[in-house]
Amino acid sequence: MPGFLLVVGNAHEAASRRAIDNIPPDVTRGIGSGRVAQVTTSFTLSEWCDEERGVQPDVVWAPDDASRMAVFLVGYVTEPASISRTGGAAAKTSLLEIGGRLLAGESPQGEVLRALNGSYSLILFKADEPSCVIYSDRWASRTIWRTFLNDTWYLASHPALLWLALGQRNPIEPSSLGSLLLRARPLGDRCLLAGSRRNLPGHIHSLFSSGTEAASQWHRPSYEAAQGIKSSEWGVLLAETLKRSAARLKGVMGKPLLFLSGGLDSRLALATLNGLFDVTAVTLQDSENLETRIAREVARILGAPHKIVRRDKAYYLRVISQSALLQGGIYHPVHSHFSEGLRVLDNDVAYDSVLLGDFLEAFQKLFGDNADTIPDGIGAEGLLDHVFQLDGKYATHDIESGLAFLLPSVRRRVLEEWRAQSLADVREALDAVRDLPLAIDYLLRWRAAYELPTYCMIEDVRSFASEKCLSMDNELHDLMLSMPAKIRKSGELSPAATRRLAPRLARVQNANTLLPTSAPGWCHKAVKRVRPKIGTLRRRFNYAFGITGGAMSSSWSDCRLLAAKDGGWIDYIEARLLDPEGLPDTIFDRRAVQQLWRDFRGGNFALGFSLDSLLTFALVHKHYGSGTLS
Repeated sequence: MPGFLLVVGNAHEAASRRAIDNIPPDVTRGIGSGRVAQVTTSFTLSEWCDEERGVQPDVVWAPDDASRMAVFLVGYVTEPASISRTGGAAAKTSLLEIGGRLLAGESPQGEVLRALNGSYSLILFKADEPSCVIYSDRWASRTIWRTFLNDTWYLASHPALLWLALGQRNPIEPSSLGSLLLRARPLGDRCLLAGSRRNLPGHIHSLFSSGTEAASQWHRPSYEAAQGIKSSEWGVLLAETLKRSAARLKGVMGKPLLFLSGGLDSRLALATLNGLFDVTAVTLQDSENLETRIAREVARILGAPHKIVRRDKAYYLRVISQSALLQGGIYHPVHSHFSEGLRVLDNDVAYDSVLLGDFLEAFQKLFGDNADTIPDGIGAEGLLDHVFQLDGKYATHDIESGLAFLLPSVRRRVLEEWRAQSLADVREALDAVRDLPLAIDYLLRWRAAYELPTYCMIEDVRSFASEKCLSMDNELHDLMLSMPAKIRKSGELSPAATRRLAPRLARVQNANTLLPTSAPGWCHKAVKRVRPKIGTLRRRFNYAFGITGGAMSSSWSDCRLLAAKDGGWIDYIEARLLDPEGLPDTIFDRRAVQQLWRDFRGGNFALGFSLDSLLTFALVHKHYGSGTLS
């Protein structure tokens, strides 16, 4: 993984080298060995990258010896000036100017940060106290993990780098364990193991040499649904805003690669980039299928070169362990497969940035679309009880079954701490917007970038290449938050924007409904209600006949079938589920775990969510966990 570790304190150089020595080869598979650079006498930077192949973290830094200051930018800034790793001396000059303004106090720090556009975290080092300050963009799209030990601050792009640098096992964070088992996404600033914290959206974190810290919030979300805009105008508004977002990337991106499926989100991204960039489209497949053919047709119409990466049965197994470490043991590894596609391509495609169209899915979905079943005026306690119904396929839907694999005493504590932490998030969402569906959408999507269920896709890409995102744009973000619920629910927004940007795509099928995108919205909705039943029948047929390869109806592998039927998958999973160092008896009910595996092997794929959660925990805990709760 191209990651970084910043160490600040008396033992900074020794700690950096210890981390380099502790990184196992499978974590940096295909990346290369780490290197240590002493940026100033106060701290060192460790990077894992492969300069020859262009694999490096999105980090640029600028030291200023005169003011005894150094500024780090993680990610990129598009406005008021373009700043990225490839920006050279001009980027470093702009970075120092930003750092100087933050230090000078000529204007409030929030005012300085509000003027910045892009996907970034800023880290400011200075000689006096606080010795280090972390500034997050409004959605915390670039994670900075931190911990303090022996008079030394450790800051890293991934929590695993902190665990390796410290060289010690860590207790489990109860609320995060609950979040993994119930929703498979982060909970606030925590990861699975205790002792590490991440930066929060719109926050300024000041770190002191004593190990204490202070936080303030420069961006507080508050918005209302826009009024007076006709339905027909929203698609035009979205298309024009997307185009401006893409144009702002011109200063930090030259030749992008876009992962293109047969659905609506990635074709909207390609239509947006078309004409501004020389884009190469890449589609993942198990074999030639309908979605692959649709993606190929979309690329042909827009004149984009199109590459196909064919997955084998071990495709996901090769990345599953690294994925669990990259995400801190929170997300399921099933989404983390794009870096493997980039490795397969290797030097076949020339690109300097990678985009995921899937991150535009928020235009098509509103998690609060069944909010009409919830009474008006519902409080935080009541709304939290409905989270599992609203969270779709990204939750267990049932607390009892989700926590059934824990010992009773552990189960009670995990549920209590998860619920207490989650209530704070619900209250914030209800305060941010008065419209209940939009408040729910904000809770499940827009509180922080890293809480999106598919955010692990982005972090997976960042583990191998420079990543850019159309959605990480201030103007576009404001537009997302202002869309009325009825507009988002209609399902017309993305098709309307796509027709505006590329009218020729109107007749191309949507792989999710098999209908042309120009078909009425009610037709697409009707097909979407039927397709899950057809998919269930197809999976039952494949299971009965042991079919784990061959044509799939989408660009996603049927990992459930592979896990239940393929010998390589079965051996891999059993070795980890039955390992007491992975799932310790101090926390888990061994018989419940074994029964889950038997039922899953018997064809009950509804247990797949829980299986993924247990496997994720085992992969992280075996080497880094202490077997106790914090």
